Amino acid sequence: ELPHADKLQKVACADCHADTVKIVEQSVHYAPDKNGKGAHCVNCHGAHDILSAKDSASRTYALTLPKTCAQCHSQQHIPGAAGTVADNYVDSVHGRGVARAGLVVSANCTSCHGAHDIKTRTDPASRVNRARVADTCGSCHQGIQPLFAKSVHAEQGRMGKTGAAVCSDCHTSHRIQRAETDQWRLAAIQECGNCHVDKITTY
Repeated sequence: ELPHADKLQKVACADCHADTVKIVEQSVHYAPDKNGKGAHCVNCHGAHDILSAKDSASRTYALTLPKTCAQCHSQQHIPGAAGTVADNYVDSVHGRGVARAGLVVSANCTSCHGAHDIKTRTDPASRVNRARVADTCGSCHQGIQPLFAKSVHAEQGRMGKTGAAVCSDCHTSHRIQRAETDQWRLAAIQECGNCHVDKITTY
């Protein structure tokens, strides 16, 4: 009824979106043990301004989504990397595709992590778990995926060697650069050396 009472019960999104809420409750964002500090529906979708993800004014629109995620992840650091998750993404080839070129097809946060079913990278069901990284990257890089599948790195992975290189080992996760630049090529020597210590020493 309108006008509604001054004080209303907290909205239960599950009343209409039960299936989606069940998925979120299995995600890393759902944190009932952290005094409600996990992400809630309104953190990503808004409250009175909820719009379809296809609407350019939506918080979950492809070009806006990185800013929405950065509301919480702008202070989060990646172990062993300089800068925050958000800063690294903005300066990556994917981030520049979104922010500078306005490419809705450029990878954003949900492209790699999923939308409602986000899990930690150590969870075998996570899209960014080592065993699934090649498939996740391959969902966009379809021409590269079959080439990688024939590589010695992929072969080692199929043999059960958990340390076998996957896409993010060479290209990193959030600060991915264009592979044809001198900067990336010079850095690649060090990236290879992280695994091939004996080779990098003699090189």
